[in-house]
Amino acid sequence: MAQHSSIVLLYDANGLPLAYHDLDSGAGTESNLGVSLRKTASGGSVELGTPSDPMHTTSLIAAGGILNKISTDNSTTAVLGSNATYTGTWESCEHFGEIGVMIIASHASATDGLKIEQSSDGVNVDSDDKFTLQAAAGKQFSVRAQGKFFRVTLTNGATVQTYLRLQTKLHTVRGKPSSHRIQDSIVTEDDAELVKAIIAARKPDGTFTNMTVDDQGAIRVVEVVSTGNVQQAVRAPVKNGGNSSLLVDGDPTPVVFTYPADSLKDLRIYEIRVVFSAGTTQFGAGKFGGIVGGLVNGLLMEIVSDGITSELAVIKINEDFLTLQPSVNLLVDQTGSSDVITAGLNIGGLMVLKAGTSDVVRVTVRDDISLGGTNYLKCFVYGLKDQ
Repeated sequence: MAQHSSIVLLYDANGLPLAYHDLDSGAGTESNLGVSLRKTASGGSVELGTPSDPMHTTSLIAAGGILNKISTDNSTTAVLGSNATYTGTWESCEHFGEIGVMIIASHASATDGLKIEQSSDGVNVDSDDKFTLQAAAGKQFSVRAQGKFFRVTLTNGATVQTYLRLQTKLHTVRGKPSSHRIQDSIVTEDDAELVKAIIAARKPDGTFTNMTVDDQGAIRVVEVVSTGNVQQAVRAPVKNGGNSSLLVDGDPTPVVFTYPADSLKDLRIYEIRVVFSAGTTQFGAGKFGGIVGGLVNGLLMEIVSDGITSELAVIKINEDFLTLQPSVNLLVDQTGSSDVITAGLNIGGLMVLKAGTSDVVRVTVRDDISLGGTNYLKCFVYGLKDQ
């Protein structure tokens, strides 16, 4: 007699798993964990016990599947009136790993109108996941089933719905939080998982190191040197000694910040970028950051290329950042607690710091800008070193 091992999963009337038993599918009766399992003649169900005293289980196929369950107590198609609320029924989810909701409605919900609530006792809401639905935009949401009970609620917006389809499914095995096409924009109502990770990179010697950030939390990017027959990329700040912050007192003695020519390789300058942040940045008020009246002498930007000095800009007031010509990737952000201006002077590789010379990118601070509400001021040089 051939012996073939298989798994029989036993479920109650609600589709919840009761036990797992290893069953030999050959002829005769097999006993496991003290339970005698027999196939019926029709093969539609499984008998527990003896031929003279059997106990039948429901057919697994007839039970509607073994992994997922539709929650009819938390699904609805009944349309909602203006600002009306649908409230599902507390239901046990302790045998499931994930709660999934698929929903579409003719009109937008109230702010945070869709809630997937979880509870330890089926009475109090211990945690909830909230989402705002857009009109006629079908969405799927999934959350981990952590509580013993759950329910779904939906509060409509001001417009009476003409259709609503809300279906909730319980999953034994967790899936991914949501699906997005690469071309679709991410919106704030997409469900997501918080991921914190350390970014590491491989060095030329084959070892790995963690990437670092600067004092402002930006990823630190330093000179990247390639050993192949390609140009070497440079992104580096101008410095005075080891200091790259231009927030210094340059009055009465100017403070000079430089990025010098390389001793061996020519450096083609493609962009010189200034990044500036202040608590309040007003335009048309004659201010430099928060300094009333602006700077007297101004922030002097120069480049010495092939021994010839060229004045690039003199910045005295906030508007001067906007007039850098030709400028690229200009950004003015006044949405946060501190205003940010970043403006780049596009050199396009037309000016070169000759190797082994006194050629230099130079920024001279000629006023006291160590005060006045300015939080951040640096100047960066972008270029390629010739091989």
